[in-house]
Amino acid sequence: MAANHRSLLFVTGFSLALCFCTQTRAGSGNGKVFWSLPVRERLKVIRTYKLEEQLNLYLQGMRREPPDSGLADVVAGNGREIIPLALQRLDREYTDLDRSSLLYLLSQAGTCYEVRKDATSLTAIKNAVASMKTPAGKDEAEESLKKIESCR
Repeated sequence: MAANHRSLLFVTGFSLALCFCTQTRAGSGNGKVFWSLPVRERLKVIRTYKLEEQLNLYLQGMRREPPDSGLADVVAGNGREIIPLALQRLDREYTDLDRSSLLYLLSQAGTCYEVRKDATSLTAIKNAVASMKTPAGKDEAEESLKKIESCR
């Protein structure tokens, strides 16, 4: 009986661990597991996700109250690889909050130099800033644009 009990506990524990790892790894959907992790753990775990998922989680964080911009450096740390995805999303997003958040991401150290030296990217960013409607979103986006333009 004790052996069966231990086996049941092992199988249950293993199943729970597998389920937690799968939820943490997936991260998408509602992101509850990811956001329930301590900050330091989130900064480590997000690096293991695909770039699109990193971008999704970053935008989720920027929509939280208060906004969580802590993932910006980590996601921007992908450098050239994240830029095309961020620019595609910049073109697709409808809210000024998300667009401003993407511009903030592109203004970080890992991405701003590459963006600044690409005329097509700069034009897309300037167009996005010009099309923004909300004063707060536009102000933040203009700050990000200035940071990109002065990046060295």
